[in-house]
Amino acid sequence: MLLQYNLWMFCNAQDYLTICALQLPCGHQQPNGGWLMFNFEDANKKSKEAVDTALKTYTDTSKGFQAIAAEATEYSKKSFQEAVTHFETLAGVKSFEAAFELQTSYVKAYFEGFVSETTKLSEMYADLAKSAYKPYEAPIAAAVGKTPKSVASATPAAA
Repeated sequence: MLLQYNLWMFCNAQDYLTICALQLPCGHQQPNGGWLMFNFEDANKKSKEAVDTALKTYTDTSKGFQAIAAEATEYSKKSFQEAVTHFETLAGVKSFEAAFELQTSYVKAYFEGFVSETTKLSEMYADLAKSAYKPYEAPIAAAVGKTPKSVASATPAAA
């Protein structure tokens, strides 16, 4: 277990998943007869790549959350101002029918705006999730591709 922890620290996700799938610690013979050796230069390079990827992901994610927060703040201000204007207009209405019509049109406009804003924020969150996953997509796909079929079939599916 300690060896797997050390591998996790020095290997990228692709190599770690491959090693764990084969259940071979460093220096043990692989099923094809070769030896799995640990190269510290490669480990250093892959560690640097992993840190760079994590920092880029963190930067992109924080920018995405800032954009979402700015959009939500802008919508809140706009919605509050519209509500204030509506109630000022509603206070000046002389008849019940006019007040009912004004309130109906306000609620309809508010609901349409809310749905539009919710859709926009949902798309922003989906884009954020996609951009956060993108740096890890290739290593995971490569690791899954390297996994032997016998190991892949031996792992339990969704239980």
